[in-house]
Amino acid sequence: MPELPEVETIRRSLAPLLLGKRVEGLEVYSPGVVIEYGNVTVLTGIVFALRRRGKYLMIDLREDTSKQKHLSTIMVHFRMTGKLLYKDHFEDVAKHTHVRFCLSDTLRELSFLDFNDVRRFGK
Repeated sequence: MPELPEVETIRRSLAPLLLGKRVEGLEVYSPGVVIEYGNVTVLTGIVFALRRRGKYLMIDLREDTSKQKHLSTIMVHFRMTGKLLYKDHFEDVAKHTHVRFCLSDTLRELSFLDFNDVRRFGK
């Protein structure tokens, strides 16, 4: 299970890769790993902050790159074996990938952030 320092290391590693990218959508391959709070139907927005609260990694989204208020947050808890894998080009979905976030940058080039968890404990 990632402890606080590991979650902070993950946050620091992902921040330069994700900040400013637009979340275009997501593909859920294992619905059991997604916990939905509120009435969220479409998840899109610009990544403007990555935070850590305890062992949770939070990815904050807003409508555009202006100084608009916070729109929504993606929360990740890795549990025992969860991990986020950043891919700067399309690859087939790995065996234990449960959620794939589709991202684009200002040039509309696609990248992907996959939530992978062998034991399916992560949320």
